[in-house]
Amino acid sequence: FYNNPELAAVISTIAEDIISDDYYLKPINPESSGKNKIKRAKEFLTKNHFNREFLAVLTDILVTGDGMLYRAPLKRETVQKGLESILTQLGFESKAYLADTLIKEMRDDEDLPSLQSFRHVPRSTMWAKFDQHGDVDFWLQRVGQFTETFGNDEIIHFQFSRLNGRFYGWTPVHSLQMILDTLQDMREYNRIYFNRGGRPDLIM
Repeated sequence: FYNNPELAAVISTIAEDIISDDYYLKPINPESSGKNKIKRAKEFLTKNHFNREFLAVLTDILVTGDGMLYRAPLKRETVQKGLESILTQLGFESKAYLADTLIKEMRDDEDLPSLQSFRHVPRSTMWAKFDQHGDVDFWLQRVGQFTETFGNDEIIHFQFSRLNGRFYGWTPVHSLQMILDTLQDMREYNRIYFNRGGRPDLIM
């Protein structure tokens, strides 16, 4: 992708055109204005740089057929630690019990956020462990010598198109691979030719 300016120009134009259309939010319940929820959602998207992150996801989808978005959940340990700290300041003694009770109440409250943040994850670094039905056990990210494992609920997997029930997506770019490779070979040949001043091989 990065070595093919023609492809990069086309893909970037399509992705940026999609993002430029912007997005709008509406309440799930049509009978409710949902003004406060929409406000919080906009603040959340702005805080997490939605346009930038989703532009990267879109580019991956168009080039590779797959896009990955990591959704960081609000972990129980983080919530419990914060609640225990607050309860200590308020003078409560049974901090752990009260924190556990509050967490259970929070889990049933739809108005409280369960998602902490999200970010784009490069497709080239991600592999899934899945069964014959396409159900994911876990995701594995490998960057150099470092690896990280993610649960299925932590990764949102976007696919351009699925062919023959395959797990990973397909994109028309795949059918252009031979042409793109040929263009790259032509550029490399021309680069070597001009660097040598047009002298054929074996001639000093």
